[in-house]
Amino acid sequence: DIDTGGPKWMRYRELDPATCLPCGQQKTLNISSYWAALASEVGGGGSGATDGGMAVFVEVNGGIADVMAQPVEALGAGGSVTDFGLGCAGGGTGSVNGPVAIGNKQFEFRLTGAVSGAPVAVHNMNFSPNYLSCGSCVGLLPGVLHTRPLVAGAAVFPSPIPCSASALGVFLESQWIVLSVPTVPCPQFANIATSNIQELIVGE
Repeated sequence: DIDTGGPKWMRYRELDPATCLPCGQQKTLNISSYWAALASEVGGGGSGATDGGMAVFVEVNGGIADVMAQPVEALGAGGSVTDFGLGCAGGGTGSVNGPVAIGNKQFEFRLTGAVSGAPVAVHNMNFSPNYLSCGSCVGLLPGVLHTRPLVAGAAVFPSPIPCSASALGVFLESQWIVLSVPTVPCPQFANIATSNIQELIVGE
């Protein structure tokens, strides 16, 4: 959408590659000429995080024309991730693998460093978090639960973030629960340990 009368601007908006429907928020790029072109790039490596493009246009100042370029990213920095700690022995460390951004189809919750020999971990995601203290553990009360196999103390839960502006600002907390640990850090629930708790807010 390029205006050709008076001040010029280019409007652009992210599209979901699966549906071609718009998502995210409309952005505006001010330019001084209506000669503009867009070039897209699909980043390598399979992560999707480097997908982007370039808007190229002409700036005219004092009769001198300069070619200008503005990079455009498919995924920005995303929203915030805050680590509260609070894990207990054997529960490992929870993390995320990329920006908490709408349209990040490769987003994952990850667990590393869980106690050796434990076979299974449960990922717990809660949109209205409350907590339970037990022994040396602090647990996030059950929300949306997914069981994942543990391999050498590590587990992954893929959780693609939809390409929708309605997901902006969504708040959640995340924690892993490790089953069949050899110790009893929480007397009320034998042989269970918990990871750290992370708070996430979805952004662009």
